[in-house]
Amino acid sequence: MKKAFEKCAATARLIPKGADRHKDRKDTIIFPAMQYLTGGANLTNTQEVSMRYTLGDEPWIWKHGIIGELLKRHHDRWNRKNLLVAQGGYEETEWHTHTKNGLGFDRGFVCQECGTEQIFKWSGVKYEKHKDGNDQWDWPKIYKTVHYECENPDCAEHYPDTAQGRHRLTEKSLYICRHNSHIPGRITRYIPAMANPRIQLSTLVQEWLLAEDAWKNGDKEPRKQFIMKRLAQFWVEKPEVPTLDTGSDPYLKATYNNGEKWELEHARFMKIDVQKEGFWVVIRAWSIGGEPKSRLLWEGKVDTYQTLFDLQARYGLENRDVFIDGRYNPDEVVRQIYLHCGPDMNKHWNILIGQDNAKGYSFEVGTPKRPRKVWKIYSKYQFGTTSRGQRYRTISFSNLRAKDALAGIIEIGGGMFGVPLDASQNYIIQMKSESKRELKPGVWKWEKIKSHYHNHLWDTEVMGIVACAIRGVLKIESHEEPK
Repeated sequence: MKKAFEKCAATARLIPKGADRHKDRKDTIIFPAMQYLTGGANLTNTQEVSMRYTLGDEPWIWKHGIIGELLKRHHDRWNRKNLLVAQGGYEETEWHTHTKNGLGFDRGFVCQECGTEQIFKWSGVKYEKHKDGNDQWDWPKIYKTVHYECENPDCAEHYPDTAQGRHRLTEKSLYICRHNSHIPGRITRYIPAMANPRIQLSTLVQEWLLAEDAWKNGDKEPRKQFIMKRLAQFWVEKPEVPTLDTGSDPYLKATYNNGEKWELEHARFMKIDVQKEGFWVVIRAWSIGGEPKSRLLWEGKVDTYQTLFDLQARYGLENRDVFIDGRYNPDEVVRQIYLHCGPDMNKHWNILIGQDNAKGYSFEVGTPKRPRKVWKIYSKYQFGTTSRGQRYRTISFSNLRAKDALAGIIEIGGGMFGVPLDASQNYIIQMKSESKRELKPGVWKWEKIKSHYHNHLWDTEVMGIVACAIRGVLKIESHEEPK
């Protein structure tokens, strides 16, 4: 804003200079008849000074209560004004409540052909899906089909995704009132990306298709970002308990009791949850290409490390395909791995450690000239030494994002997360042992539904999602830092 003041002739001459230059500060300008103050969105800055006009940027990420504190700075002035600007956020947050209580206006347009007034909707963006010989999106071919279509079925006018077409689409733009119940004097305007003629519709289509691909891999983040950022809508984060699908791909795990290979199989992983008394184990096979599918081959509890070694051999798993929990008694875990796998850490089992890290872990990718970051659900290797002096390495992972991904994959159904008809009752019950709950506005966590429920097999399946991400079976990553 200070740059804007300096470049605007009307305000530039009012900026204090000379003997009063001390009134032009980093976060404050004391004009002759008013003060301009800036600061972070916190309790201190929203409680200090009485203000007639207030402006807030990105309140969707503010802590709960800050919007209310900012509004109180008006001290009930009759001529007060407040402007908050942000993308959509999460439902049932302070930002959602604040916008919902305003008289809503959606950005819309008048069709040049039939004169129908209509709001911009994602359903109005039309395109054809095309893939190349490698089962990858054929973007040039898709882009040629992208256009916006009038919602009037008797018209269905096409607005091509060109500079001229988008200008024609938005030339007669207007706001269309929702006529909702509201607090008098408060107005909320919703402006999706399609209303901006500078944004190519093909760019939005590409983002959406990639978000859909990520969704099928259990990664909800890209779709969430698209809905909140591009469509200016609010994301509904529902408390959920996964519902297993045994009907889409009926089979028996007894078919694979001796380690037989599934005909569609490209990879299989063994995951081990370590407990004080024994181990909970899951072995699952995955197919790659097109839409991933998987089958549960073995699940249950074993008592000794030797039984784990025998199970690994029986199902033909290499050491790199075995993932073990490193939270409980890591010294003994490492000792057993050395006995079984030898001294070379590169040939060891993978040791995983779940963390309460909602964002995930950043990785530098790209080139030296064009560096960029991606956020994954797992970390780089972290090294440690046991009390016996044995070196080992672990991989941390985000519990929240891995469990979100698992729940998303289960929700898709269609054999992506196959569950056999002869799955044990233990497995069925433990896969329903946790639900996602909101601890405070916008902050979610997976927790046991009841404290005495066992969730060990659920945890092993979560580790399996991490294994798939590490080995490239599932692509679960975000190019923007998750909030």
